Amino acid sequence: MAFFAGADQRGLALSFLDTTNYFGGRSSHLKARAIWIEGTGDWQYAAYRMANEQERWWERSAQEDPTGTGTPLGKQVAIHGQTYTDPFPVTNAQYKRIWADYSAAYAELAKLFHGRGLPVHARAFIRNPSSTSAFWTECRTLRELVTSGEVVSFLCANTSFPSYETPGDWVECPPCPPLPQ
Repeated sequence: MAFFAGADQRGLALSFLDTTNYFGGRSSHLKARAIWIEGTGDWQYAAYRMANEQERWWERSAQEDPTGTGTPLGKQVAIHGQTYTDPFPVTNAQYKRIWADYSAAYAELAKLFHGRGLPVHARAFIRNPSSTSAFWTECRTLRELVTSGEVVSFLCANTSFPSYETPGDWVECPPCPPLPQ
């Protein structure tokens, strides 16, 4: 299972996903299959991602202070330059909670794979993630799954283009920050 956080990490995770799935199906390589929160690489938009784009949670949360001047839009939301009335305004805190919940649910998929007898290895691409990144929810969930034995290992990329077959391309991930008070 692949995870990413921080600038430019999504593309590196996708590259890892695609190369792992390509080489992992070849007889001359270790058998492997990689997934990430957006699918398997063949189809990039999982149902949750499509729901997010339809619900426009990010844009709706931006109504709190769209210009950065402390002036909220109220029940208005701007999507692609068009202003709409939002009957159920979403705050920035709610938007972050939505993504954190999705992130935790994705990490918990490991339980299903483990239950089917498939070993799960978590691999993360993180560089300068914000302290409020949904990745930290994944991090805490993965640490619990490693402790319970449902995830074999949780490592972070040590190079830009790591191979799933090269142990030196991976290092221990940094500690997860504590939950905000």
